[in-house]
Amino acid sequence: MPIKLTWTKSAAVAVAAIAMSACESVPPQVSANAETVTFDKDPYPSTYTPYPSQTVLLRGATVLDGAGGRMDQADVLLSGGKIVAFGTGLDTPADAQIIDATGFFCPGLWVSMAKPIMP
Repeated sequence: MPIKLTWTKSAAVAVAAIAMSACESVPPQVSANAETVTFDKDPYPSTYTPYPSQTVLLRGATVLDGAGGRMDQADVLLSGGKIVAFGTGLDTPADAQIIDATGFFCPGLWVSMAKPIMP
C-alpha cells in the first residue's frame, strides 16, 4: 500500500530536510604537523550547578537495590544530593534531618516528569 503524502506532511519533510542540511559538524582542530586531528571533547559544556542541600537520613525504609536485593528497616544517608551510605543502624550526623521513610525506597528510580512537592 503506497504512502499518501498530504501537503502538510510534504511541507514538514521539506522543512526537516532544510534544517538538517543547515546543521554543521564541529570542525576538527588540525595540529601543526597535520598528522593529528582532534575534536573538542565538550563543545557545549554544562552550566548546571546543584542547589545547596542539607544532609538527610531516611530511616526505616525497605530498600530495593535494583539488582534483586531487598533490605528491610534500612537507613539511607543523603549528603550533597547523593546517596553516601545505606544499611541498618547508620549513625546519625549531627546536622542531618531525619525522615521516617517507612515504605519502599528504590534508588535510581525516578520519574522525569514528576514535579517536586513544595511546602
